[in-house]
Amino acid sequence: MFSKKDLTTIEGIMMLNAVSEHSSKRLAAKYLNVSLDTLDKYLHMLEGELGTKLLIATGRGCALTKSGTQILKNIILLKKCISNIYLLKEVDAHICGEVNVVYDVSVRGNFPSSCIRNLFKNYPEITLRIESMSGTPDMSLITHDICLSYQIPKGEDLVVICSRQIPCKFFASAEYLKLYSPPRTLQDLILNHRLILRQDNWNELNYFAQLDEKQCRGVSLTNSAFVVSDVAANGGGIGVMPYYQNKIENRLICLDNLECPTSNTLYLVSHKTRKDIPKVRAVLNYYKEIIDNL
Repeated sequence: MFSKKDLTTIEGIMMLNAVSEHSSKRLAAKYLNVSLDTLDKYLHMLEGELGTKLLIATGRGCALTKSGTQILKNIILLKKCISNIYLLKEVDAHICGEVNVVYDVSVRGNFPSSCIRNLFKNYPEITLRIESMSGTPDMSLITHDICLSYQIPKGEDLVVICSRQIPCKFFASAEYLKLYSPPRTLQDLILNHRLILRQDNWNELNYFAQLDEKQCRGVSLTNSAFVVSDVAANGGGIGVMPYYQNKIENRLICLDNLECPTSNTLYLVSHKTRKDIPKVRAVLNYYKEIIDNL
């Protein structure tokens, strides 16, 4: 039987987890819809109960101590228990509730949200909470139900629902192509144009073409698909982006005459213990439909 103290400890751990994710007590309190005083109260009680410091102040907010990091490993067990309870629902149960999705920010910049109206039409009581992260997301604390990423995220008991290799193409604005002669070959592009692309695409292109960086007209590297698209659209050079970008980015022209030797593998990932929860499965099917039709 759980005591009141046990429940208070569990709540304290959940609040500690929120502070860890947001690196800020204020943002964690806002996310949990509690006052900052309430958050501090639970954290102080948790530290008092465990007899150790769990958080330290940093220049940008808060960070976990070694003890705090160790404590949060227990939250994985807590969330797995909750997930197992959800799985007891009947498959045909009324589908509602919140589904948490996390994107690699580079995916989020390109990914088309087609057929979203069908998802909400079929499941009007589903709420999507979508978050973008720079780089490969971390799903080890089971905070998110679903991940879309160009790398398999960190975490245990993850399942790749589907994956698809997305070829990249070269893109430029109409204004840029009026000012500069469109490249006729890959060598012409490298010698006479500035490339805007992500680091992993540059590594792949460099490996394929055996580039001499001294020969390059110029290269702009970023970890953000938004930056690639924005710089290319404003005439800063020629961008390298997944080909499905062409379907939704009407400010850019795809240079179809040039073969681009780079690609990105898109992964749709969920937790083994959560993928069959009806609300999560409904959203997974929505994303899988989009990926199958890219």
